[in-house]
Amino acid sequence: MMEQIDRFTLEDQIMQCWGVTEDLDMIYHTEALYQDEDRMMNVLLGVQELYKIRFQRLFDTFEKAVHEGKST
Repeated sequence: MMEQIDRFTLEDQIMQCWGVTEDLDMIYHTEALYQDEDRMMNVLLGVQELYKIRFQRLFDTFEKAVHEGKST
């Protein structure tokens, strides 16, 4: 899927990546996860994979924007 690239797309993806702090805070404050270490690890590994994908998408968008001269 080819997404239209402009500085607003890049800005939106940057803001989505900042969501990692809110996601980790939510996990930290979910007491039920402290009772099941395996579940906690699965949740954290899932968050890790999700943000690997988000950051890769952000970097790909950044590279494309720079290549197309749309980074300003």
